[in-house]
Amino acid sequence: MAPSQPSGVSAAPPRSVLADDHPAHDGIFPLRTFPLRTLVGGLAAIGLVFLALALTYWYLDQQAAARARTSVTAARNVEQMRYYDEALTMSARLNPFSADRSYERRYLRLGPQLDGVIRDTMRLVDDRHAAADIALTGDANKRLVAMEMHSFALVRTGEPRRAYALLTSPAYNTQKRRYAHGFEHALSRFTYVTAKTSGEATFYVSVMLGVSFALLLFGILPISLYLVHAARRWSAERKSAYEDALAHEILAVQNEQLRELDRLKDDFVASVSHELRTPLTSIRGYVEMMLDDMQLRDEHRHFLSIVDRNSERLMKLVCDLLFMAQVDAGRFELEYASVDLARLAAERVEALLPIAEAKGISVRVDGEGVIADGDPLRLAQMMDNLLSNALKFTEDGGQVVVRVLRTPETSVIEFSDTGIGMSAGDQQRLFERFFRAEGALSRSIAGTGLGLSIVAAIVDAHGGKLNVQSTEKEGTTFRVELPLRARAAAALQEEVAA
Repeated sequence: MAPSQPSGVSAAPPRSVLADDHPAHDGIFPLRTFPLRTLVGGLAAIGLVFLALALTYWYLDQQAAARARTSVTAARNVEQMRYYDEALTMSARLNPFSADRSYERRYLRLGPQLDGVIRDTMRLVDDRHAAADIALTGDANKRLVAMEMHSFALVRTGEPRRAYALLTSPAYNTQKRRYAHGFEHALSRFTYVTAKTSGEATFYVSVMLGVSFALLLFGILPISLYLVHAARRWSAERKSAYEDALAHEILAVQNEQLRELDRLKDDFVASVSHELRTPLTSIRGYVEMMLDDMQLRDEHRHFLSIVDRNSERLMKLVCDLLFMAQVDAGRFELEYASVDLARLAAERVEALLPIAEAKGISVRVDGEGVIADGDPLRLAQMMDNLLSNALKFTEDGGQVVVRVLRTPETSVIEFSDTGIGMSAGDQQRLFERFFRAEGALSRSIAGTGLGLSIVAAIVDAHGGKLNVQSTEKEGTTFRVELPLRARAAAALQEEVAA
């Protein structure tokens, strides 16, 4: 049956589906169910970008700071060179006028310190212009030291005037100017380098801010947007999965309830049919007994014949309902025997011959000697239903033919008539329970719509096939194919199932 909701049946889904801890209740961002690989990958990408920016900024800052420290140290050394130059010059010029050699000793103490400052400055400087200026200062210092040491020697030999004249000579002053020119240019160069380094640091900071903004705009922002989009998409997928699971379980509950309703319906039909069968049997028995009374008036006999005919029809309906209830409950069993299908068909035609003669319909059976395994009672029921169907839907003076054939593996029974036929749409629903073709309804042909359903159930139980071919206003042919060794096939199927 279709899994639709019957009226009056509620289908509350199980608690497991509507649980509050279901992933769909995590909100727009289901962190517990969001893919950790995507989340960790996005966060790692953002972290790596910021780490790269931080390392780059740290490296540039260290470089700028180192250059600034170098420039400041070199500038301080140049100031010391100025101090040492003035102190050495003063010591050398005052030495000729001193009675002792204190100025010479002072000179000899400060001289190596100046040489050390010049060497340190040369080692620190990485600017070629400043290095040239320091080299010029060092060369001038060597020449000045040579002249000043010569003046000390002249003082020691008693010639202080010559010593003073040497220290005030144009050559000495020229070297002094070279010395002053060198360290003054170096000092200005160091000042320029320091300012340049500060400017470069500012430039680097600006560049880093620009790069950071660009990365934020073109790198981190798309990653963040991707993470938000992925989170929403994952949430939608989880919500869809939750809704699908909910619908599936609701459908399962409804199907289970429908199966239960089917079972209750079958039990009810079987119970009612069984209860109806007993009084109907009693009614028919008494009617037959009354019809056997020879003294019965014709009018009363006519009335009793109507009762007998309708009770027989009602009994057939009850039997059909009981049969379908047995099929649905799985209690439909066959009692196999070897059946001569042609002979059985001839017997069923003979039983229905009065109906055919009343309508002037010719009925014949073609074929003989076809033996197959089957339940004789059920096969007879199948043939009765198909023959009565053919007689009902064949107009007066028509023809019904039953053909019994044999193939290597199957036996074939065909029921052909020259009746009203049916449309293609009716053929698709022909074996549904209680379905009645349009032609039967329009001509008010009696029937319950269970006959062909019973035929299909019997053929299926025998492992056979049932087909129909029909053309409107030309006739219908039912083709039944039954296995010759149905008993062995059924036993094998039961063995496999076990």
